[in-house]
Amino acid sequence: MGKVFNLSSQKTDMFGNLIVTSATLIDFQFLVGHKLEDIIPFNKSNDSLKEEGAIILPRDYFLFEGIKDGEIKMKPYEYNPRRIIISTYKNIIVSVDSIG
Repeated sequence: MGKVFNLSSQKTDMFGNLIVTSATLIDFQFLVGHKLEDIIPFNKSNDSLKEEGAIILPRDYFLFEGIKDGEIKMKPYEYNPRRIIISTYKNIIVSVDSIG
Protein backbone atom coordinates (compact mmCIF):
# COMPACT_ATOMS: atom_id res chain seq x y z
CA MET A 1 0.00 0.00 0.00
CA GLY A 2 1.24 3.50 -0.75
CA LYS A 3 2.40 6.01 1.79
CA VAL A 4 -0.12 8.81 1.43
CA PHE A 5 0.08 11.21 4.34
CA ASN A 6 -3.13 13.05 5.15
CA LEU A 7 -3.03 15.80 7.70
CA SER A 8 -6.72 15.95 8.42
CA SER A 9 -6.73 18.96 10.68
CA GLN A 10 -10.34 20.13 10.64
CA LYS A 11 -12.63 18.90 13.38
CA THR A 12 -15.72 20.22 15.08
CA ASP A 13 -16.24 20.38 18.81
CA MET A 14 -19.46 19.51 20.63
CA PHE A 15 -20.79 23.04 20.02
CA GLY A 16 -20.30 22.87 16.24
CA ASN A 17 -17.28 25.20 16.18
CA LEU A 18 -14.57 24.38 13.67
CA ILE A 19 -11.21 23.50 15.22
CA VAL A 20 -8.24 23.71 12.87
CA THR A 21 -4.82 22.51 13.97
CA SER A 22 -1.73 23.42 12.01
CA ALA A 23 0.96 21.00 10.91
CA THR A 24 4.18 20.75 12.91
CA LEU A 25 7.72 19.73 12.04
CA ILE A 26 7.16 16.33 13.63
CA ASP A 27 4.47 15.59 11.03
CA PHE A 28 7.07 15.77 8.25
CA GLN A 29 10.04 13.98 9.82
CA PHE A 30 9.29 10.99 7.58
CA LEU A 31 10.91 12.95 4.71
CA VAL A 32 14.40 12.87 6.26
CA GLY A 33 16.74 10.46 4.49
CA HIS A 34 14.81 10.28 1.22
CA LYS A 35 15.90 11.65 -2.14
CA LEU A 36 14.22 14.88 -3.18
CA GLU A 37 13.05 13.50 -6.52
CA ASP A 38 11.44 10.45 -4.86
CA ILE A 39 8.86 12.60 -3.07
CA ILE A 40 5.78 13.25 -5.18
CA PRO A 41 3.31 16.15 -4.80
CA PHE A 42 -0.30 15.11 -4.34
CA ASN A 43 -1.50 16.57 -7.66
CA LYS A 44 1.06 14.48 -9.61
CA SER A 45 0.20 11.20 -7.90
CA ASN A 46 -1.91 8.37 -9.24
CA ASP A 47 -3.07 4.94 -8.14
CA SER A 48 -0.10 3.09 -9.57
CA LEU A 49 2.33 5.27 -7.58
CA LYS A 50 0.33 4.59 -4.42
CA GLU A 51 0.50 0.84 -5.05
CA GLU A 52 4.27 1.02 -5.62
CA GLY A 53 4.73 2.61 -2.18
CA ALA A 54 5.89 6.05 -3.30
CA ILE A 55 6.02 8.88 -0.78
CA ILE A 56 3.24 11.35 -1.58
CA LEU A 57 2.87 14.71 0.13
CA PRO A 58 -0.49 15.82 1.53
CA ARG A 59 -2.76 17.93 -0.67
CA ASP A 60 -1.50 21.49 -1.39
CA TYR A 61 1.85 20.98 0.42
CA PHE A 62 5.12 21.52 -1.46
CA LEU A 63 8.84 21.34 -0.72
CA PHE A 64 11.21 24.32 -0.75
CA GLU A 65 14.97 23.88 -0.47
CA GLY A 66 16.12 26.41 2.13
CA ILE A 67 19.67 25.08 2.27
CA LYS A 68 21.13 23.14 -0.66
CA ASP A 69 24.59 21.55 -0.21
CA GLY A 70 25.43 24.02 2.56
CA GLU A 71 24.42 27.08 0.52
CA ILE A 72 21.52 29.16 1.84
CA LYS A 73 18.77 29.87 -0.68
CA MET A 74 16.54 32.94 -0.56
CA LYS A 75 13.03 32.17 0.66
CA PRO A 76 10.02 34.27 -0.38
CA TYR A 77 8.91 36.83 2.20
CA GLU A 78 5.24 35.95 2.29
CA TYR A 79 4.06 33.29 4.70
CA ASN A 80 2.64 30.10 3.21
CA PRO A 81 1.37 27.49 5.70
CA ARG A 82 1.71 24.74 3.05
CA ARG A 83 5.43 25.31 2.27
CA ILE A 84 7.80 22.77 3.83
CA ILE A 85 11.33 24.21 4.05
CA ILE A 86 14.01 21.52 3.96
CA SER A 87 17.80 21.21 3.92
CA THR A 88 19.40 18.89 1.36
CA TYR A 89 22.85 17.53 0.70
CA LYS A 90 23.43 15.87 -2.68
CA ASN A 91 19.63 15.76 -3.23
CA ILE A 92 19.00 13.82 -0.01
CA ILE A 93 16.85 15.51 2.62
CA VAL A 94 18.91 16.09 5.74
CA SER A 95 16.40 18.00 7.87
CA VAL A 96 13.00 19.64 7.89
CA ASP A 97 13.70 23.23 8.97
CA SER A 98 10.30 24.89 9.18
CA ILE A 99 6.84 25.15 7.75
CA GLY A 100 5.77 28.42 6.20
